[in-house]
Amino acid sequence: WCSACTAPCPRTAMEGSRAERGRYLDARPRRAVLLFAVALVPLVLHWSVRLAYTPPWVDKWTYDPMGMRYKTMHPQASMDPAPWMMKTIRKVGAARLMRRRVEYTPEDLERMRETASGISRERPASTEFIMGRDDSNIAVEDVTQLASEKMSLLIDRSGKRILPGEEVSGTAPFALRDELLEHGGKRSSVASPQSWEEFVARYENPDAMMKIKAGMTFIDQIGRMITENNGKDDYRAIQNFVWPGQDGTRPATITLVGVQDTSARSRSLAARAVYEAQPSALMVQLCRERIGRHLVMPEQHTAALANFQRSWEAGNPGGLDLMAVYLQMVNFDQEAMLNWRGGLAFQAAVDEFMQQPRQEGDMPKVLALGDVRASRLELLRQQNGNATLRDYTTQSARGKQLARSLMGLASMGHRTVVGVVSEELMPTVTTWLERAGCRVNSIFDASDVETGRESIGDDIRSARKTPPKFKPGQGLVYSGVLNFGQSSLGAYVNEAGLQMMQRRKQRLLQMTRIKDLVRILPARKEWKVAQLYGGTGSSLPGPGNERDKPTGKAFARNNRLEIPEHYLRDAGMQDFSGQFWEALKEAGQAIETRDADEVLWWGAGGMETTLAEEEEENDDEVFASVARSSRPVW
Repeated sequence: WCSACTAPCPRTAMEGSRAERGRYLDARPRRAVLLFAVALVPLVLHWSVRLAYTPPWVDKWTYDPMGMRYKTMHPQASMDPAPWMMKTIRKVGAARLMRRRVEYTPEDLERMRETASGISRERPASTEFIMGRDDSNIAVEDVTQLASEKMSLLIDRSGKRILPGEEVSGTAPFALRDELLEHGGKRSSVASPQSWEEFVARYENPDAMMKIKAGMTFIDQIGRMITENNGKDDYRAIQNFVWPGQDGTRPATITLVGVQDTSARSRSLAARAVYEAQPSALMVQLCRERIGRHLVMPEQHTAALANFQRSWEAGNPGGLDLMAVYLQMVNFDQEAMLNWRGGLAFQAAVDEFMQQPRQEGDMPKVLALGDVRASRLELLRQQNGNATLRDYTTQSARGKQLARSLMGLASMGHRTVVGVVSEELMPTVTTWLERAGCRVNSIFDASDVETGRESIGDDIRSARKTPPKFKPGQGLVYSGVLNFGQSSLGAYVNEAGLQMMQRRKQRLLQMTRIKDLVRILPARKEWKVAQLYGGTGSSLPGPGNERDKPTGKAFARNNRLEIPEHYLRDAGMQDFSGQFWEALKEAGQAIETRDADEVLWWGAGGMETTLAEEEEENDDEVFASVARSSRPVW
């Protein structure tokens, strides 16, 4: 439109179309840039996410399998990425690890030359991870101290030095790096867990970094193991039985206590049951071959052995990778705990039994070892596999043997009998006692006794005052049901034998040092060429094969630790258990028989009378021979 008039103007229209076309051409580059930026958004977002979740890397000094120190790049995990980001992080981390640069110091190069020439393998003290020598325990400060004293350890579970004044804790959680001290906590202890409860405190809740490094599969395995064993601890129970007696006029009470092998709660429960019941006879799930290990060897020495084994493993004598050592911590703790901290509930019950004064009118104290011999169980396991020991037939046979030993004590005239057995054998022992004529008077959970809601002594006294009604002759069926006279009734030890074992235990406590209790064996020669033709290096003959052969009890990894022979002899363990038992029998302090009348005769002091008569006969023969001789006695 023309500005002078209202009619259309061709010139004005031409100038307007040229201006519009110019504005379009001016805007085209800006649109192209905008489209290019939109196209780059996915690519930029992808790389920004990768770079954002790539962990920062720092230079740290670490050690290779030969013990040399070098500089490497390690991820500093300060964030917990999402699971779908882990694949990207692993790729980036692997690429960075492939490009890491090793830088040895001049001192390390000199030590490498010494190691290659065989001059020295020692390493200076460090606050980082320590790889010790395989012929010494770098964690034990003094091996000349008494084994009954608290062992002083120099490193924690992660292999770091414990500086003077630092506190350590056995319940510190499973962590990749021991940094609890920086957060106001205590350092982790390299000592073995002393009970199942302490083991759970260590590994039930590992830190987040340990979960990432070890993997959820490994952490789930630990969780399942803890859940399974915690379920077993819930089955601990106490049952009171009443037996009418052979004539039905003198009832006896039998208290059955179920315990777990490594539980500290089970130890206190067994001791408390004996304290409240005040029995004149006690039965424990042991045999005469295990009497030295569980009743003569002091509890302080088992703790020292567990701590020495665990601390020796923490020194990494095998030269494993750092992460492999962390993952092996669970196995190290579990093996040491099972080897030396199991079966202490039986020892706690016997110790409490010895401290209880004899009640007026009670018979002399008698201890029954009611389980099947350990050598027979081991032979059965070797012939048919480990699953045989958990088979119902085996469990029923062991339960019958334990019930036979309990009824043997009751038939001797003991009115209060306590039996301490494993919670796994509680059902079978209960079944055989009911078949033998006993009747359940009360049953309650172990937590009821621990919290004070139930009293074992009150139940026993009430059962004696108002015993249940029995059928005529019910007290005589036990001999036929339990095969009295055909099978062994177990092994029995009287009060004099128990006192002798206590004296020997006290002597071991006062005179045994750490180096007298355990020692490190040299590595055995492995014949690589001979192994190609079959066999193992330790069983094949060769130079030095019989030299320095272990004579004691070897244990730990590759059987590198050993209890010396002289200690086994003093404690009556391993191959010396037979000699120890024969000494008790010759002194009239123990007996093992199938005949119930013989047990009754022995419990009444018949063996002591026989030994006294034999001594008098020997004295008469001596004086008669002297009278016939003209030489003086002296």
